[in-house]
Amino acid sequence: MTDDTALPPDGEPEPLPDALRAQLTELPRAIEPARDLWPGIAPRLAPRRRRPWWNEPRWLLVAATLLVIGSSVGTWGALRRGRAGRALADASAARADTTAAPAPLASERAADRELGGTLDRLAGRVPDSTLAVLRRAAAAADTAIAQTERALQARPADPYLQEFARAAYQRKLALLRRAASLGMTRS
Repeated sequence: MTDDTALPPDGEPEPLPDALRAQLTELPRAIEPARDLWPGIAPRLAPRRRRPWWNEPRWLLVAATLLVIGSSVGTWGALRRGRAGRALADASAARADTTAAPAPLASERAADRELGGTLDRLAGRVPDSTLAVLRRAAAAADTAIAQTERALQARPADPYLQEFARAAYQRKLALLRRAASLGMTRS
């Protein structure tokens, strides 16, 4: 579009003066820039790679929200089932005979009774400092066993407590067997 006010009344542009025309013809047709500008322009013209749809910020936000909601619902359900399961276990434990020892620990108790005097028999065969260390270790194991036995009286069907008691007995029995082997090699 042209501006009608810039044209003469007949609609034709005025010819350029000859002096101006001569100056224009002397100008170069193209000018080389002082430095190569193309490396700065080309990356801006290249098509940008789009992120995959699942890597867009809004979809990541949706996924995080769903994850939080899902884990909350799962935790709520697990806690709800856990309370019901605990109530059932408590009711069955109340019906169980709490004076009877769980059968899986009977062999560990018998072995403990059998090896019970091992440390007393070591007196005079091993250094007193070694015997003192062995007695402290056996006392610590006895404390763990006694605490676990009390807990098992309250919850005899608890498999975790049974496993912990079994492990405590096995650690004590391993200590007593090793102590007995020390006494054999020193006699």
